[in-house]
Amino acid sequence: MTLSQLVLSRVCIFLILPAAAGALGHHQPGVCATGFAYESYGYGLNSGYTGSSLLPKHLDKKCFALGRTDGQALAQANADSSVDKDFCRSDYNDALQMGLQADVLELGQYPECSQDGYTFGQVRLSTGARDGNVAVVGQSCVDAYKQGVQDGKTHEGNGSYSSNQDLACYQQGLTEAGR
Repeated sequence: MTLSQLVLSRVCIFLILPAAAGALGHHQPGVCATGFAYESYGYGLNSGYTGSSLLPKHLDKKCFALGRTDGQALAQANADSSVDKDFCRSDYNDALQMGLQADVLELGQYPECSQDGYTFGQVRLSTGARDGNVAVVGQSCVDAYKQGVQDGKTHEGNGSYSSNQDLACYQQGLTEAGR
C-alpha cells in the first residue's frame, strides 16, 4: 500500500465515523462533526459516560454538552444490568484504545459503546498530539505531529511512518498547518 493510499484510508475512517454516530442513535449534528467541535463532542461523550472531568483546550460548550448528554444516555441504557454495563464498559475501553492507536474500529457486542469509545480515542489522539501530551500519545506521535505541521507549512512531505498512530498524528499536523 502506498503512502497516499494509507493516508486516504485513514482520512476516510476519520471522516466516516463521525457521520456514523447518527446511525447509532446519537444526536450529533453536522456542526459538531469536525475540528474542535468534534473534539468537544468526544470529550463530552466521555464525560457523560464515565464521569470524567477532562476538557479539551479548545472547548465548544454546545458540542461538549451534546456529547455529555449522549454519553449519559449510553450509561443509563446499560445501567439496568450489571452484565450489560460490564460488556459496554469493556467495549468502550477496547475501542478507546483502537481510536487512540488509530487502528480500524472493530465493533464489540455493544456497537454504540464501541463507537463512543472510539470517538473519544480519536479525539484524545488528536488533542494529545497537538498539545504535546507524551503521556497520552507517546513521543513518536508528538514528533510526527510536529513534522506534519512543518511539512504542511513548507508544502513538503515526509510521511514515512511505521505505525497507524504516528501516521495519524502526522496527518493531523499536516491538516492543522493549513488552518
